[in-house]
Amino acid sequence: MKKYAALLISLLILFLMASLPAVMADTLNLPADLTVIEAQAFYGTSAETIILPEGVTFIGDGAFGGSSTLRTVYVPDSLMEREEAALTGSDHARFVSLSQDWSAVYDYTVGLESVTITKYKGKDPLVVIPATIQGMTVKRIGKEAFANNNNVVAVVIPEGVTRIGWRSFYECSNLSSIVIPEGVTYIGESAFYECTNLSSVVLPSTIKAIESDAFGYCSSLKSINLPEGLLYIGNTVFYKTGLTAVSLPKSLRLLDFGAFGSCDSLAEIQIPEEHSISHNDNGPTSDYEYKKEYLFEEFFSGTKIKESIALQKLLKETKTRAISRDEYESIENNIAKQI
Repeated sequence: MKKYAALLISLLILFLMASLPAVMADTLNLPADLTVIEAQAFYGTSAETIILPEGVTFIGDGAFGGSSTLRTVYVPDSLMEREEAALTGSDHARFVSLSQDWSAVYDYTVGLESVTITKYKGKDPLVVIPATIQGMTVKRIGKEAFANNNNVVAVVIPEGVTRIGWRSFYECSNLSSIVIPEGVTYIGESAFYECTNLSSVVLPSTIKAIESDAFGYCSSLKSINLPEGLLYIGNTVFYKTGLTAVSLPKSLRLLDFGAFGSCDSLAEIQIPEEHSISHNDNGPTSDYEYKKEYLFEEFFSGTKIKESIALQKLLKETKTRAISRDEYESIENNIAKQI
């Protein structure tokens, strides 16, 4: 009789799932009184994450099978039996214990719906940041979370993270590669400052803003793809890096002073036609006349780029213009709304 009652509960949950708004489909929290998940109860689910309550003791064959979207099923300590085929057909899914304790590896803060990593305490040189902690998505790498860590060589940041905070990987001298996943829109000030061995950086198409000094003094960084969609490059972002060529995206709206300053190997700049770059002139009024020689000095001082070519591209092809502090702040505020 209990078996049939549990089956009815599972069918009821399926009915309720179908009634939920689409925005709720990504994560499914099951009722607290559920004890048995029958065979194929959630077969073909559209959820990405399912959280089972404490008290569930059994999971049947195909219970979470046949799903192309499911990634994680969190299981409680009460689980006593799980059929081997419970995830059949859900090729990207896995079971994760709700009791997994990340506190030995990370300090973190838990918000209403997300987690921020505030400190990495581990010793492993290859770091895979968890996508979820306590059943919630890790969305931020907090300020100085990995700062001054000389053990870390490579870091995998999970999808779900949207922001990389101030000085988050500051002076990680042995960090050699970083892949920033889709979904990240913002890289904070000095995030990778003086990571002198950093030679490989992959930026996502979702990135909107890179704050000042983010990759400053990354002397091993020879190339980087600045994706279309990028709106803002802060001051001295790539100062004294090893970049040899730069291609600015058409989407770029603000380029701050010294962005590529003292990159002594930088010899080539590509700027799309009909591109409009603005830069802050620090002038007292909006009609402050910006001198051309200052423009070159501001962007490309200390590089191999020929001044005449750079000015021709910046001032003629792309209609680069100086703007007042008030206009600069207005554009900056509009960009902030997008990240």
